[in-house]
Amino acid sequence: MSPRARRAPRGQAVLEAAIGMMVFTTVLVFLIHFSEISVFSVKVTAATHAALLDAPGYELHDWPGDSDPSREAVVKAAAAMTDAYADFDGLSRTPGPGTGITQAFTRTDGMQVTCTPNGPGYDPHPFAFVAYSDGGGIACNARAQLSAFKFPRRYVEESQGSTGFFKEAHYDMGPLNVCGIGRAWGGNCSASLTSMLDDWGLTGDRESGSCPIVPDVPAPCPMNIPYWNMAASVYAASLMTNALGPDFSGSALAMGIVGSLPLPFFYGAENMFWMSAVGEEWGFLQPMPVDPGGYYGPTALIFAWPTSPGAMPPGPFIGAVPYPLAWAQREGCFLGKDCP
Repeated sequence: MSPRARRAPRGQAVLEAAIGMMVFTTVLVFLIHFSEISVFSVKVTAATHAALLDAPGYELHDWPGDSDPSREAVVKAAAAMTDAYADFDGLSRTPGPGTGITQAFTRTDGMQVTCTPNGPGYDPHPFAFVAYSDGGGIACNARAQLSAFKFPRRYVEESQGSTGFFKEAHYDMGPLNVCGIGRAWGGNCSASLTSMLDDWGLTGDRESGSCPIVPDVPAPCPMNIPYWNMAASVYAASLMTNALGPDFSGSALAMGIVGSLPLPFFYGAENMFWMSAVGEEWGFLQPMPVDPGGYYGPTALIFAWPTSPGAMPPGPFIGAVPYPLAWAQREGCFLGKDCP
């Protein structure tokens, strides 16, 4: 073989491997960094949703008419989730100030959850304004600032007149603002996740008890004063609007015919608010004083008054039959659904 036919080894495979490793290293480092940013972003979104779901767990009203606690619940929920997600893990938060979290190439000093009572609102019926008030909804968002950690900012590149393989800077980006909802514009998170707040239901020990009537006295039931006040306020608004004010025809008729009142000490009792709301703990029956001359008569086996929705005591209360039957069939499961 002639000397011209021989070629000295040029190391092409080694050169290609070196170039490939440089590109692969760059891609791998950025892939890890972007993956960590994605994980952090998901946690910021999770904190936003957590605050929205946490707010209904606080006291939301003090009926009648006071919805100020709902605004306090908004602030408490934001503070609680800021603390819970200080280390970007809402399930294993350890007590103490948040120190952020650091991963392979990304770090953050924590996140801030913000909620305001600016969500959708809804107003009650005009007659119910005296009992209910709209505390507004809730709007939440969270933000965190992410930055590179021990990330190679220069990598075989041309810089300040030096010769390098790459023409562009390897990494030249400042801190990244991440929002739980939407994107950051000018470093601010302007979007938010909104929801209605409070269903105006009776909640807590003060509002969930029975409300037995005080016999012959139109006074608040001592076991559930908020419920009584709510119903009484709506009744008063309806009395002044629909009935055009109090009417004493019933008392006048009693005085004109029999010369006395059903309630001797109270003229105009027909205008007062009388309420009995007894639940399952009393069998939906309001115990009443024995009245031998009353409706049940001296032979009645039980002296009780069926309350709304009522049960079926001795007497012709056939209309009250469906409710206790349905109650007995519910099997104690939520919303009457089939028990598992």
